[in-house]
Amino acid sequence: MIVAPLAGTVHPLAYADDPAFAMLGAGVAIEPSGSHAIVVSPVNGTIASLHPHAFAIDDGEGGVLVHLGINSFEHVEAFELVSKVGQVVMSGDPVIRWEVDATRGAGLNPVVVVVAMTRTAVIPTPASSVEANEPLFTF
Repeated sequence: MIVAPLAGTVHPLAYADDPAFAMLGAGVAIEPSGSHAIVVSPVNGTIASLHPHAFAIDDGEGGVLVHLGINSFEHVEAFELVSKVGQVVMSGDPVIRWEVDATRGAGLNPVVVVVAMTRTAVIPTPASSVEANEPLFTF
């Protein structure tokens, strides 16, 4: 089970309008709700990669990528890291603080991508909106 890294409205992965994410695996896109978010780990595992706008968790099953916003690397001031590479995390543990409105204010798309890397399909939960740490999808 993969949980939502933040609150928002769930969409198909294509909603992110960036085909590069689909090449990494299967997943969903989340339109964030609220002006700021504490982004949490969607699975139990180890932080394998961490950038202000994205992180990957090694869960022993191919990993999960969380990417905050499209081209958000252009405005890293909106993010604050609260974890570090190599840290063991549990599902729901905070990883990044994000001022979502700062990303929007910079004219960037704040859609969040959650990809189960190496997976070819996921089964999204039936909910159209989620809160952080609620079930998002399964394999």
